[in-house]
Amino acid sequence: AASRAEALDALLAPLVQALFLEVNPVPLKTALAHQGRCRAEVRAPLAPLEDATRRELVATLDEHARASAPVGG
Repeated sequence: AASRAEALDALLAPLVQALFLEVNPVPLKTALAHQGRCRAEVRAPLAPLEDATRRELVATLDEHARASAPVGG
């Protein structure tokens, strides 16, 4: 059980860290928009992610998707 927990932690830690790069809920909303689940719009007083942060988040999301994809899928 510990090895499974450690494996899940290793898989999810970069994703969790990326979702807290800036004030919530902006990174989460950006991640959902990247997946096509919502629009990337945020209301005041929130602001969209900085371009560099958005690129870092998207790269992490894409890496996570590749790492968690089923083998042969």
